[in-house]
Amino acid sequence: MAAQLRKTSGKRLGTFHDLGQTTRRLGCGFELLEDRRLLTAKPVFLKDVDNGTHPSDPQNLVEVGESVFFTVGGTLWMTDGTKEGTTLVAPGDRGGRPREIRELTSFQDMLAFLARDVDDQWQLWRSDGTAKGTVPLKRIETASGSSSLLTSLTVSGDLLFFVANEASIGRELWKSDGTKQGTVPVKDIWTGRLGSNPRDLKDLNGVLYFNAGTAEHARELWKSDGTKEGTVLVKDIRPGGEDTGGNPRNMQALGDLLFFEADHPELGTQLWRSDGTEDGTFLARDMDLDAPDASLDVVSNSEGTFVFDGQRPDEGYVRWTQDEAGVIHFGAGPTPILASIFLGDTFFYFKNLVSRPGWELRKSLPGSPDSELLVRGPFDRDFRFRPRGLQVVEDLIFFSVGDDATGLELWRSDGTEDGTFMVRDIWPGMGSSISDSRAKPPEVLARKETLLFVADDGRHGAELWTSDGTEAGTQLVKDINQRPWRSAAPRGGKVLGDALLFASSDGRHGSEIWRTDGEVTRRVTDIYPGEEGSDPRDFVIHQDQLFFTAIDPKHGRGLWKTDGTTVGTKLVVAGPDRNNPLEPQDVVLLQDTFYFFARERASGLELWRSDGTDKGTVLVKDIFPGRNGSRPQGLFVAGGQLFFTAETEEHGRELWRSDGTAEGTVLVKDIGPGDASNHGVQDPEFAELDSVVYFRADDGVHGRELWRTDGTADGTFLVKDIHLGSENSRVSSLKSLGGLLYFLADDGVAGYELWRSDGTADGTFRLTDTFSALENFPPSSLTMFQGEVHFSSSQGTHGRQIWKTDGTREGTVRVTDFGGENQGTTPWILFATEETMYLSAFDAVHGRELWQSDGTAEGTTLVADLLPGLEDSKPQYMMRLGDLLLFNAEHVPGDGELWALALEESPTPGDVNGDGVVDLDDFTRLKDHFGAVRANRDMGDLNGDGAVDLADFAIMKSNFSG
Repeated sequence: MAAQLRKTSGKRLGTFHDLGQTTRRLGCGFELLEDRRLLTAKPVFLKDVDNGTHPSDPQNLVEVGESVFFTVGGTLWMTDGTKEGTTLVAPGDRGGRPREIRELTSFQDMLAFLARDVDDQWQLWRSDGTAKGTVPLKRIETASGSSSLLTSLTVSGDLLFFVANEASIGRELWKSDGTKQGTVPVKDIWTGRLGSNPRDLKDLNGVLYFNAGTAEHARELWKSDGTKEGTVLVKDIRPGGEDTGGNPRNMQALGDLLFFEADHPELGTQLWRSDGTEDGTFLARDMDLDAPDASLDVVSNSEGTFVFDGQRPDEGYVRWTQDEAGVIHFGAGPTPILASIFLGDTFFYFKNLVSRPGWELRKSLPGSPDSELLVRGPFDRDFRFRPRGLQVVEDLIFFSVGDDATGLELWRSDGTEDGTFMVRDIWPGMGSSISDSRAKPPEVLARKETLLFVADDGRHGAELWTSDGTEAGTQLVKDINQRPWRSAAPRGGKVLGDALLFASSDGRHGSEIWRTDGEVTRRVTDIYPGEEGSDPRDFVIHQDQLFFTAIDPKHGRGLWKTDGTTVGTKLVVAGPDRNNPLEPQDVVLLQDTFYFFARERASGLELWRSDGTDKGTVLVKDIFPGRNGSRPQGLFVAGGQLFFTAETEEHGRELWRSDGTAEGTVLVKDIGPGDASNHGVQDPEFAELDSVVYFRADDGVHGRELWRTDGTADGTFLVKDIHLGSENSRVSSLKSLGGLLYFLADDGVAGYELWRSDGTADGTFRLTDTFSALENFPPSSLTMFQGEVHFSSSQGTHGRQIWKTDGTREGTVRVTDFGGENQGTTPWILFATEETMYLSAFDAVHGRELWQSDGTAEGTTLVADLLPGLEDSKPQYMMRLGDLLLFNAEHVPGDGELWALALEESPTPGDVNGDGVVDLDDFTRLKDHFGAVRANRDMGDLNGDGAVDLADFAIMKSNFSG
């Protein structure tokens, strides 16, 4: 096949540059490749490793500010309702990140949630929407054998309340202000280790109400303002109730009152009300429910009104409404309300009528028994297709309903018969796009003018969709579980000899090590048999072997090595057993020694080193003695030293450096003095420029800004206060390119834009103001090309395009214009040679496909329409193997696999005129362009440094052949 692939179009290309600058954005770590002159050819599909389509099945949607957070399996995601704005926040793995995420809650412009940590303990976490900003707040130690599960996250006033089981006080009420120090128990209500086990937490005007039990009162109504003194019993509703008490539940806030169900000593279950005082807590109304413990179910509410069904023996299901004036009986029937919602003052609901079988959508005005009207129906009475998921968006009600012909699909209603119809048959025909599982209702979230919901179109699996109530406006947001995560995409790939080694899953064995030479693609070994897989990561090439971390059933995550063969794949070092794994992470190579973060029971998570043998793998230094360790992050090699952040009790999380010895592992500087959890170096991201390391830090005065260090305390200082005062400039995406540092920052004036720095305050300034109106699309995929930095960014009239900069404001200009005015194609730079950039871009004719560009709009052309028509092949993860470019793209919708683009080697370096020899004519051409800046190879820039100089003459001289 290799010979066939070398049939080329005759276009001359040039040198590959550092692919790390583009692949870091994709979560990969590909290596720097040698200089070649290459020719393009048509991409060839290599292998369908993972047949079939896998859903991502988003769940737990919650809105925080302008974004929506949700979970996919054990991972945390965030979306702004667009494909490009749908991103992975925190992968749920065993590397210290949250697992089994639940109870997503919006709190103080951040996300709070509950999840397990690396030690399998439940903790309260917070997230600002970034992986580094997703951190646990506090570990709560539990008694041996007791449940550590945290529950019931509830926002009340300026506090976040939850229930936790702590060893000394049992299961009690806790509170948090979003900081580690402010996460504490509120009160030991039932003194001792039993705990009051609070339930049914509900906020009413900044006061928390809940159900709690004590030895004296059993389960009764309590309230709390977050202080110990302000946490008190409201009323003993059922005195002497022994085991249960009044057992208040199903609490609903209405104005200044709390309504709830509770057990009356004589009347059974009834509706109660409370103003927070003992005298103001009494029966809202005796609704003459003759049967003891009759069911009372609140099914809907709106501002000022509840509607609920109560069951009475003489009337069946009785419908009630209540406002602050009292409780009114306004209807009865033989069947209960299934689903309901308010649209303005009108109550919409579904009922299954006995006289005319099938579900009907009806509406009425609460308190007016004669106002009931049929909107549309009957719908199929089959319980699989029952109505559900009602949500209001603007003036429309969205819901799902179905039958045998269409399956369960998305519908809308404006309250009229003609305005009630199916929005789109997302899974055409009999397939149901909405889940019909009784235990798992559809995930829907009303958001501004659109609906966000989970649906399955039969091709992509259960994914995130959006709808504005029209067929054209009902679209897939993003195919989150694409093939790159489960198929042959070169994820984490490294070139070893003549083969590419990468992590992949074939759908049966889980993620394992694979190899390809461009002709044969196969799995190297099955470290963890079964569907779970060994999850290889942290790839490093050393001494003709690939070192990586992986999980095996006996030891958990350990350090492995392979020469690309099954017999040559071996475990280097791991913990004693799976219950005490070493769990190496962030593996780097420095002077023939591996360094990584690892955990053991005695020292917790700390810095380790290894020479590639079991005996040569040791702890470097126990920075923070104890079970948790210093929990280091962000291991970075610069100037022959290691830089990282670590946490101690005295200093909090700060910058450290190491030369690989215990004595040489020291604190660089206490930037945020003291142990403040939100100062210092909280979210490590490093870049090196001229032997100086740049990072972001917060000294407690200037907010989180750009800093620099030479590894000494005196040489560690703030570069510039970009967002003046204590506000954060949100510095991120640091990249050292062409002798300058580029990064993204917000100065509080222009929004999140592209900046540059030469390491001085005066030399640090904003390059662009293209993006302030489109804050969901910051500049991205920064890549050095033809001596200038190219990147993808938005500008109001042209959408997202490719831009370039020479490091000056005047030299920062738009390069491409894919779609004309307001038709940006959201291009990403995948790979850059000296003369060509490869892009993933979308247009209205081909969908998202592979493009190439010479840095001009006219020279930007389609390489191949791999999925013909408007279907997207979604090319990504491009890297080089010999004379091939390998990348991932879909060969059928939803199935990304491995492709190859054939390339040929260049002539001998120095052959400027391309005649096959390096001779005097080449020296003459180089001489004519001597001193040229931002040159290319045809001008004599043989080493690709952007200038024609003496270094290029040296290369030519070494290859001179007469």
